[in-house]
Amino acid sequence: MKKTGFLYVLLAALFWGSSFPVAEFILRILGVNFFMFFILRYFIATVISIVLMVIFRRFIYFTKLLKRPYILLAGVFNMVAVFLAYLGQSFTISGKAALLLNMNMVWVSILSFFIFKEKLTKFKIIGITAGLIGAYFLTVGFNPLLLLEGNIIGDSMILLGGIFWAAHVIVIKSAFNKIEEQFKNKDNEEEQSKLSLLNINAFDLTNMTIFISFIASLLPFFIFYFFNPNLIIFPVFPTWVSALYIGFFCTTIAYFLYNKGLEKLSPVVSSIILLIEIIIATILGMIILPSDSYYSIEFILGSIFISTAIISCNFG
Repeated sequence: MKKTGFLYVLLAALFWGSSFPVAEFILRILGVNFFMFFILRYFIATVISIVLMVIFRRFIYFTKLLKRPYILLAGVFNMVAVFLAYLGQSFTISGKAALLLNMNMVWVSILSFFIFKEKLTKFKIIGITAGLIGAYFLTVGFNPLLLLEGNIIGDSMILLGGIFWAAHVIVIKSAFNKIEEQFKNKDNEEEQSKLSLLNINAFDLTNMTIFISFIASLLPFFIFYFFNPNLIIFPVFPTWVSALYIGFFCTTIAYFLYNKGLEKLSPVVSSIILLIEIIIATILGMIILPSDSYYSIEFILGSIFISTAIISCNFG
């Protein structure tokens, strides 16, 4: 079961890693406005989720989740996390942003300790430490002065986004724990509550997260549109193609895979595995955005440390 969870999270990381250079292509090369890209991503993902719910007849379980306010927070937390991460990147340099984004595994560890009483074993500590060192080499490398660049506003946004992402992970994991608990006591639970989470699965939680993220993102979008009506431009064909990829593969599919993995793994372990995102993003960045500078020694060292982190978490 643990190996299956590892594979799910690894696949999610592959898709999310590919989203970084594609998003940069949309925002930097195509010149699409950040708010338009953000709303387009979740609009596409929401439409796909609704279609899938109808096809697989899961709409009734989706409505069950809507009656659970604390689970709805997962969608809100996710929207805020992604929004702050993207917005913060416009105020700071990309390498520093990537390093700050991956600090989320520290916040996940802290929240898991207080909420789930998840112990930080020596292997998890090794994994977190090696992961941070690996992320440092892949994003900053041998130029620590990069950490002094950027903007404190952007840095704060990204750090805060990481905290909200950690909160999102904790809420989803608590839902899985509740489902498991109710399944063990299903005879009593079905009689006691019409709001039972029995039969709810990762697919339903994914659809709920995407839908709530889209609804929550409408408010900042309309505020932006009200003050900047001339900046809302209908996307051109290359933008639609790129947004379809990110909306379907990097949102609908990736969130489902990650939730399936989180169902079987601890929040800390799943966060460490996600560090593979940086390696994927770096490799694809070399291919898609050849103007960026990457150094082979830094890449090798970073990859070694991240691989060590992932291997360590499998022991602890």
